[in-house]
Amino acid sequence: ELLGLNLGKVAKKGFAHRLFSILPEAAEGRDTKPVQIEFVTKAGEERTVEFGCMGIRENGKGTAMEATLRDITDRVVIDKLKKNYMKSLEEAVVERTTEIKETQRAEKVVKSEERYRAIVENAADPIFMTDPEGRLTWVNRATSVALGYLRQELQGMNLNRIVKKGHMHKMFTALRDALEGREV
Repeated sequence: ELLGLNLGKVAKKGFAHRLFSILPEAAEGRDTKPVQIEFVTKAGEERTVEFGCMGIRENGKGTAMEATLRDITDRVVIDKLKKNYMKSLEEAVVERTTEIKETQRAEKVVKSEERYRAIVENAADPIFMTDPEGRLTWVNRATSVALGYLRQELQGMNLNRIVKKGHMHKMFTALRDALEGREV
């Protein structure tokens, strides 16, 4: 059944040119380098083969060709699996490395915030934060000591209860100037 069969008809579409690219050299009696070609079997199964040709010379002329087909389908499949596995492994390593770096950055931020809190909390000067309505949202120890209130008592208290009348305007002007980068 194979005798007289045109190999170009069993080569998978797009691979026949590889097959025919080495035939002229073999026809002149020269050995050729094997090429990888995909064939379709009689049963319709696709197989990958290494196709090699060797020219046979008689009286200095190429008279025939000997072709070898070596089925490398399993090797090709394994190589593809290895390549895909390596790619997914590399992606996993990159992802894990990114996670580690992000965790390290987050830990640095937490440590920096802890240092900042310790500095602000233990500052000798009163330091506080308010919401836009002027209610205290946070005070350090020095603020509590300076005003004579417990910290819990100051929480949520409006500044107009502790700032002398007529001085609120001065305080908010100073805050606005500071926020706008002007000297206070």
